[in-house]
Amino acid sequence: MVLLADGKEIIEKQTKLIVPSTTKGRYQVVIVEGRGALLKDADGKEYIDLHAGYATVNLGHCHPRVVQAIKDQAEKIWHVSWDFYLVPTALLAEKLIEITPKKLRKVLFCSCGAEAVENAVKFAKKFVVKSMGKTGAQIISLAGSFHGRTSYAMALTGQKKYKDGLGTYVHPFVVHAPSPYCYRCPFGMKHPDCGLYCVDYLEDLIKFHTFGDVAAFISEPIMGEGGIIIPPDDYLSKVVKKLRDHEILYIADEIQTGFCR
Repeated sequence: MVLLADGKEIIEKQTKLIVPSTTKGRYQVVIVEGRGALLKDADGKEYIDLHAGYATVNLGHCHPRVVQAIKDQAEKIWHVSWDFYLVPTALLAEKLIEITPKKLRKVLFCSCGAEAVENAVKFAKKFVVKSMGKTGAQIISLAGSFHGRTSYAMALTGQKKYKDGLGTYVHPFVVHAPSPYCYRCPFGMKHPDCGLYCVDYLEDLIKFHTFGDVAAFISEPIMGEGGIIIPPDDYLSKVVKKLRDHEILYIADEIQTGFCR
C-alpha cells in the first residue's frame, strides 16, 4: 500500500528542510510509487522514467527479483563489523571478478562513486611509491570531468560550477588536461584532421606543467555530467600508450558508464 501525500505540502517541506544542492526541484512533481519504467505522482498521474532510476541506480523501479532479494537479506542480517565474514560479500566479490578483466583480482566495496574515486587515487599513489620508487605526487584529470563531491574527487572534477566559492578544492597536486570534446574542440581543430592533438598535448603537459612525479591519469570513458561527451574511438588507447611511456597509471572512472564500456 502506498500512502499518497499532498504534493504541494511535500514540496514545501522538502524546499524548507533539505539542502537545495541535493534536491533540484526542476519538476514540481512528488513521486510516490514506481514499477518498472513507470512512476506515479501524488495525484495518481503516471510518467515514463527515461532515467530508469538515476545515474548508477538504473535498474528501473521495484523489480520483483530485486525487492525479494532485499527482503530475504533483511530478514537474515543487515550489517556487521569487519571483524566477521559475510556470505553475500564474498559471493558478490567473486561475481565482480568473474565479469571484469582477468587482471583485476581484488575488490573494495565503497558507499558511493566519490569514495571509489578517492580510494582509486590512494591505491595509485601507494603503488607508484611502493612498487616504482616514485613520489606519486600528482594526478592528471580532464577539463569538463566529474568525479564526485568529496575532497579529492572535487579537486579532480574539471568543472567550475561544482567548486565555486570553495578555493581549497583547487588542489595543487591536480592538473587538468584538455578534454576530447571534438564538437567544441579546445584547440579549435577538427577531427580527424587534428590527429588527436589533445593526446599529443599530454606530452607537453607532463613535461612542463607538472612538478614531481605523476602517479595517474583519471578520466571517464564517456563524460557524464560534462555533457555525455564520447571521445574518438582511438582516444583512450593512445592516451594509455602515452601514459605507459611515462610510467603513469590510468584510472578509468566507470561509475556512470559501467564496467569495460
